[in-house]
Amino acid sequence: MIFYRKKFFPIISFCILLFFNLYSSRDTIIYVRTIDSASMEPGKAVDFYSNQVLSNIFEGLVRFKKETLIIEPCLARSWEAKDNGKRWIFRLRRGVKFHNGEIFDAKAVVKSFKRRMGNYRSEYEKWEYFFPYLKDIKLIDRYTVEIVLNKAYAPFLTALTDPAASIVAPGCYKGNSFKPIGTGPFKFEKWEKGKFLIIKRNEFYWDGKTGLSKVTYKIVKNTGTKFLHIKNNIADISEIRSAKEYEEFKGDKEVRFLFFPSFRIHYLAFNTKKEPFNKVEIRRVFCHLIDKKMLIRHVFQNLAIPAVTPIPPYLFGFNKKIVDYDYNIVKVKELLKKSGLENGFECSIFYEKTNMALNKIANILIENAKPLNIFIKKAPLSFNEMLKRVDRGEHDMVLVGWIAGPDPDSFLYPTLTMKKGSKNRAHYDNPELTSILEEARKTLQKGKRVKLYERAQEIIHNDAPWNPLFHLKSTVVYNKKVRNLYIDANGYLIFKSAIKVE
Repeated sequence: MIFYRKKFFPIISFCILLFFNLYSSRDTIIYVRTIDSASMEPGKAVDFYSNQVLSNIFEGLVRFKKETLIIEPCLARSWEAKDNGKRWIFRLRRGVKFHNGEIFDAKAVVKSFKRRMGNYRSEYEKWEYFFPYLKDIKLIDRYTVEIVLNKAYAPFLTALTDPAASIVAPGCYKGNSFKPIGTGPFKFEKWEKGKFLIIKRNEFYWDGKTGLSKVTYKIVKNTGTKFLHIKNNIADISEIRSAKEYEEFKGDKEVRFLFFPSFRIHYLAFNTKKEPFNKVEIRRVFCHLIDKKMLIRHVFQNLAIPAVTPIPPYLFGFNKKIVDYDYNIVKVKELLKKSGLENGFECSIFYEKTNMALNKIANILIENAKPLNIFIKKAPLSFNEMLKRVDRGEHDMVLVGWIAGPDPDSFLYPTLTMKKGSKNRAHYDNPELTSILEEARKTLQKGKRVKLYERAQEIIHNDAPWNPLFHLKSTVVYNKKVRNLYIDANGYLIFKSAIKVE
């Protein structure tokens, strides 16, 4: 057996490398990541890793213009709002086909919407919070539809840019399982869960020639191995999630970096339904136990900025008047005494196990809490397992992120209300906050919306269901042979314009 290994292992290794190098050919890209997609059905997919792929397969009625926050036509060539924003007329693009050859028309749009609005609505979690006031969709003629809302909904067009609002082929639902068939620049080819997912060029894409023949999303669970794939030219692209990961490639002349100030928030959520985190004093203890500026210097350097509220400071509605909780041990001791827990306690912190940055943050929090007799047990979990257990309320604290479109509603309503379909990791329920956010959703005047969101952030800051930690820049490392990549305003890497040169 030892002889076999010595004799054949180099040959086997060479064959594996040769396979991937051949696979990563001139017009093929391999993107390595540590977490697999969870679903290929728009609206059902709630995680970043699924929607990252869906954004290259499917399209919606509108989209964000490349590298801007401007909403432009996509499958709809024009639109107009009527009845104070409660009725929307969309005139559709002609000559577009789905990947299976079916014609894109008003019937396909109506069918896509009707399924998510009808008996299956509860299965489409993102649909629940992106389109709460959707009343009806009507076919006007073959290339015109009307969408009717119960009430005005200010983020409506922004919501339509999300992959959850993608138009799917009527043939997607034929058979026992959903088939991911869209109109986008790439077609779904193959998915071996936990290993790889492949999309290939749509040869008949309506919006110009696509330069790549294939994109493979390869799952490599070990971060070190993931980066070896890039260094050894086995793969072309990967996401950077910490300064340490960035340092792995800094100075490497064979790679380039793509930075985008994405709309992401990473935060420490407290289970407000569970002792002792049902006490606001204890939640504030953990807000005062982290020096965010030090943490970011140590873990992220220039890849992130401190978060004061859930809303990024470069998005409208951010409340500039809120003063963040400072690192303050004196205040921590006062709060512990006030809560009756000055002798300390034990608790747990959940986080995704392959994320080295979150592991470091957990370690920092553990060390800061230990002198106060607060003993924190780490619970590193797979991404999907972590979310399942957090949704069941098994956690005390969780380090988690949220990526949203460029509207304040996307940061606050889905994450801090208990409305159906929301992703409230703190299990936090404040009727006053919910009422304010409902009002902001139906207010079309931007100035009034800003004031409502400013008040909402004051409530959140005071109740402290979270400690907002940082806004992470979207950072991608890629082989210098790859060109024309970009990240859209929703935070997803788009391959439509990408090419690979020799």
